[in-house]
This record gives sequence, structure tokens and C-alpha cells, in this order.
Amino acid sequence: MRSKVALVTLGALLCFGGASAALAKESTHKFVGKVEHVDTAAKTLAAKSPGASGKRMTFSLTSGARVMSGTRVETLAALKPGDRVSVTYSTRGMMNEAERVELLPSSSAAEKPMKKY
Repeated sequence: MRSKVALVTLGALLCFGGASAALAKESTHKFVGKVEHVDTAAKTLAAKSPGASGKRMTFSLTSGARVMSGTRVETLAALKPGDRVSVTYSTRGMMNEAERVELLPSSSAAEKPMKKY
């Protein structure tokens, strides 16, 4: 009887252990907002999504993270409060780890109509 209970318990642990590993699998997310704060020493970036109830998020840049402005590679120091950014990130535990930060055109530039020739 004890051996059956032990086998059932072991089987359950293996099944749920595999399920928890699948749940822990990372997925990437995208966030678009305006930069609020940059800390180059801590390699962090805080940004807020648009709108009155904008969501504020803080990202830690991974060692391989890239900051891009169009096709140019930039440094974290190139980002300033008010800049529009798109952040591709993964969540590990309670940390949002940025893998790519793209500097977007300002909203006023994006809203300007194109000239007709």
C-alpha cells in the first residue's frame, strides 16, 4: 500500500513539476510609453504608458540589451525623460528585463501631416 502511495505521489510530482516548468517558461512582452527616469549606473529605465491612467513600469536592461534609434545603436544615456520608447521585455520573478529599447519618433512628429508635392 505504501509503495502505491509513493508511486502516485512521485508521479504527481513529476507531472506537476513539468507543468510548473512550462508555466515558468519566459515569454516576451511589448510596452510603449514615455520615459520618466533613466539610471545609467543601475541600468534601469522607468516609463509610463499613455493616457490618464497610464501604467508605470520599471525595466532592468539585460547585459545583451540594445537601445536603438532607427538603425543606430545607442546607449541608455541617450534616452531622456519625455522620449517615446517601445520596450521588448521578459518578466522573471518580479523583474521586467528589457532586451530591446527602441526610441520612437515624438508624438508631435508622428501627427504632422506629410507634405504633398
